[in-house]
Amino acid sequence: MPIFAGQAHPNGPENRPFAERTIAIQGKTRICTLTFGHPKPDDIVDWTSNGHYDATRAHATMLDLTYEYRGHFWQGVFGSVVLSMRTNVRKPDSPPWNDLQSILEGVRIQRLAHNRATKNNHPDGRQEWLEPILSKLNGIPCIKQYVYWGNDPKGEWLYYFPIDEDHVLELSIWLVDNGNRPGLTQSDWRPRAEAFANHLLSTVRVSVEAITPHPY
Repeated sequence: MPIFAGQAHPNGPENRPFAERTIAIQGKTRICTLTFGHPKPDDIVDWTSNGHYDATRAHATMLDLTYEYRGHFWQGVFGSVVLSMRTNVRKPDSPPWNDLQSILEGVRIQRLAHNRATKNNHPDGRQEWLEPILSKLNGIPCIKQYVYWGNDPKGEWLYYFPIDEDHVLELSIWLVDNGNRPGLTQSDWRPRAEAFANHLLSTVRVSVEAITPHPY
């Protein structure tokens, strides 16, 4: 019977070629242009159409990209990195999202609601939404927030960018960790996945411009 020593080094997405992609996200009064790079994913959910997404009509997740770290066939997936993009719609009874400060207040209210809803969950599976902050991603002003998943302080990283007074672009990235699966060999997937996630984030660019009305 063979003996396997040392850490497993599962196959990951790091060496796949990156391609740049641009999505025009249409709000009521503005268009948000999202540009980012990514390699071919292992799984994809894509609700865009020819590089366009209408935030005023479509409310499903805009785009999910999943990247897996796979071992030998008997080991399966050690863990995954998921990059998700969606648009959030302002509730009619809440203040307009006119600037980052108003978005920050909205995210704070959302945080309290999430934490109230999960406060009685088992600690190993409970999500804890941390205090959002004004920040920048690649020099672009945004709101940044972390979500603990159980005891994982890097469970999910969230970034919010303004579109118009009713719509916000939410970009999130999280790691699905199978490291506690019984019988699974110790692996180096986690630090590699964190580095890969940071690489994905480093490609993100966001710009917003007003919709020019058609002349009549």
